[in-house]
Formats: sequence, structure tokens, C-alpha cells
Amino acid sequence: EVRPLTWLAPTRRRAHARDAHALLAVTGPSGELVDQLGWPAGGLDGRSSSLEAAGPNLFFSNRGEERHQAQQAVRRGDDLREGGRGGGRRQRLRSVLVTAEVAISVALLISWGVAELRVPEPMVDMRMLARRPVFFANLTALIGGAAMFGSFVLVPTLLQLPNGLPERFARLADYGFGADATTTGLYLLPSAVTGLASGPLAGVMGRRWGSKWPLSLGMGLGAVGLGILAEWHSEPWHIVLGMIFLGAGLPMTFAGMATIIVETVRPFETGVATGMNTVMRTIGGVIGGQVGAAILTAQTIGDTPVPTEGAFATAFWI
Repeated sequence: EVRPLTWLAPTRRRAHARDAHALLAVTGPSGELVDQLGWPAGGLDGRSSSLEAAGPNLFFSNRGEERHQAQQAVRRGDDLREGGRGGGRRQRLRSVLVTAEVAISVALLISWGVAELRVPEPMVDMRMLARRPVFFANLTALIGGAAMFGSFVLVPTLLQLPNGLPERFARLADYGFGADATTTGLYLLPSAVTGLASGPLAGVMGRRWGSKWPLSLGMGLGAVGLGILAEWHSEPWHIVLGMIFLGAGLPMTFAGMATIIVETVRPFETGVATGMNTVMRTIGGVIGGQVGAAILTAQTIGDTPVPTEGAFATAFWI
């Protein structure tokens, strides 16, 4: 059974988690605000870098009232997992609805593409998107976005486990670092620092050898970083090393693909082409975050809501 991570959070805190901004909420002064004052303060402090999927991973708190609410939420999850035929019917209905939504979305997407091909002045020129450099740049944006935002779900969750779990579940998690929000931000800091350097470096490489090389190198570095996190995540330096590679690779890739698109399309197509590239990266981020969350909720220790260590490895490899 696959359920979103937000089921673990008390209802009152879900709204704060959805509005929280992952990067600023776990780095710099916002991490300390989250630790001391809770999610509302962290959400108000960081408003410029939204990542809804990562919010639920950082809500755990050791405060008595909130800990009690988390335990109640876990019990409700146990009841849902062990529900009878009524729960099974609801689950099947939910699956049917989700499948129908996906089918309708695909049909609407195809219809939109056909309509854009038939009008004399399309809003988005499908023929332009079908050009080989633009197509592969957008495909790379989809994959890169999934890798980046997926890691923003998985890494904070791994770092904070088993912190905040009820004691009967915390004993089962023999991995993780029990980090708070501030410490988690420090683990993520190396990726931000290396990204500040690798982005401009992509421009230098593009002028000398062409933008396809920083794009390819960046994807390779990102793959190495995720591979490190998948295979080695038992020591703090494992996480830091993986985030250094990941932080160096993906910004280099994004800088290279933007240059490729600008150089490929006609000047009056630049806005639409770069905008669609951003859309593809956002779609990839949504997919990456949700796939990671689905794997963590599907591969659990027994009948508990605690994900197995292998679930993290699987998600990082994907």
C-alpha cells in the first residue's frame, strides 16, 4: 500500500509543512527558527524556494504535545493499514480515481499538442520543441529535476530518522542520524556551495568546448553523487561527499541546457523555449519527489510506517 508521507503529520501541522520552503527552512537562520519555534516560524522566514514534497520530512519534534499527536497519527495509520473490507474498498476506489486522473491528463496533453499543431500561430510551437537539441535538453531537464527534488525529499528524511518517531518505532530504525533541522541544513550546505561554483564554470566550458559538455559532465557528476548516497550513507562524510557531487553536477547541467536552447531556437522563440524547459524541470521535480515518497511508504519494516534502509537505496538509484 502506498500513501503520501503527509499522513504521518498531525493535521494542524500539514498546512505549515505544505507552505514551508525546504532549502531556506533547513539552512541558515531558518533552520534554527524551525528547531526553536516550530514550522510556522520556518515557513514565514523562507518564502522564495518552495518544495512541497520535502516539507513533511522535517516536521518531527520532541515537544511533548506534538510528539503525542504524532503517535496518534501513527496509530491512525496502523488502523488504516490493517483496515477491513471497507478500507480495502476505499483504497481501490482511490486507485481508480488516480488512474482516471492520469488518463484524463494524458488525453488533454495529446489534445493540446494536436491543437497547437493545427493553428497558424501556436502559443507553443510543437515543431520547435521537436528539434533534436531542444527535445533532449527538455528530457534532461525532466531527469535532472527528478534527481534534484527527489534528493531534497530523501536526504533530509534519512538524516532526521529516527528523530521524532515514537519509541516503539525508533528502535527499529538502525540507520539515520537523528539530526534536527539546523544540522540537516549544514549537511545540505556543501551542495549549495559547489553549485555556486559549477554554474559559472559551465559558462566557461561552454564558450571553449560547447555547452553539451557541461551538460553531460553535470549529469555524470549528479549520477555519481546519487550512487554514493545509495551505496554509502552510514557516516556523515558519506552524505557530505554525495551532496558535493550532486550539488556540483545539477547546476552545471541546468546552465548548459539553457545555453543549448537559446543557441538552437530563433530569437523570438527564446521565451517559449526556455519557459517550457523550466516547466519540464518542474514536472521532473514533482515526479522525483513523489516517487521517492512512494518508495519510502511502500517498503517499510514489517507493518510499521518506518521505511527500510533498502528503500532509501532503491529511491536513490531510481
